[in-house]
Amino acid sequence: MKIFFRGKNNKLTNKEARQAIRFYAKKLMRSDLLKSLDLYVLFDNDKDYKGLCFYLDNNIRPREFCININRDMSKNSQLKTIAHEMVHVRQYASGYLQDYVRPKNE
Repeated sequence: MKIFFRGKNNKLTNKEARQAIRFYAKKLMRSDLLKSLDLYVLFDNDKDYKGLCFYLDNNIRPREFCININRDMSKNSQLKTIAHEMVHVRQYASGYLQDYVRPKNE
């Protein structure tokens, strides 16, 4: 798994976040699935959410994901949010979770 970071975070270092992501990923996913994933982590201060997870490539078993984490939360809350969002990464990557989009003409 390749992990990329954007945004500044004063409570959780990129090294700590990377270790947490790898730990959660190993607990949640098969090793062959992990090898094929790219994860972009954005720390921002949007008050509308604690965390978000979405895929960047396609809807059917995507392999590229973005996780947004609210950097204004405590370190403990950020780690819990990363764990929660990693569950969504697993769900999308394994095909358990899909977004269904209706055509505009319906």
